[in-house]
Amino acid sequence: MDREMKEQHLPYFALLDALHAEGCPACVSADHQATRFVEALLYEQVTDAQTRLGLRKSLGFCQPHATTLLRCGDALGPAIIYQDLLEYLDWEELRADGCRPTGEEACPVCRAAVQAAERCLLAHADDQQVLSSTEHSAGLCLHHLKRLVTLAEGRPGVESLLAWIPRPDVRPNGGGRLNRS
Repeated sequence: MDREMKEQHLPYFALLDALHAEGCPACVSADHQATRFVEALLYEQVTDAQTRLGLRKSLGFCQPHATTLLRCGDALGPAIIYQDLLEYLDWEELRADGCRPTGEEACPVCRAAVQAAERCLLAHADDQQVLSSTEHSAGLCLHHLKRLVTLAEGRPGVESLLAWIPRPDVRPNGGGRLNRS
């Protein structure tokens, strides 16, 4: 194994795997990162005071990530988290407002997954092995392509991002992601 290969981290290899999966590799990577985040939360942070405070601010999880929480592991972790939310949140105020927080106070899994996927894409957008693997990929969905171009603005080698543009031999599926025909 060459020196460059040894210095790569797990997200790099997850990105390579996502490039061979069906759909937008950033979406696939974000889904993978979301599951890893929830697993780590349940394993290491359920009783952490700072984590619980953040969960209170975010009002817990969005519906898809609440489902992920229940699928990962046993019921004790989610029970502890939701007992804390039930005890500390002002439900009357929440019913009147009816909105989920956005930005820094949005679902913590959504935030972590998006940040991890974007960091990985940006860090490896001009990597030769990643670029050659884009041949096996449908390319990025429009949302992630715009995001990558915005994040990469002003960086040298931005022209390598052209490899991430969806190709005509793909079609959108119902979720807005691109899949091979």
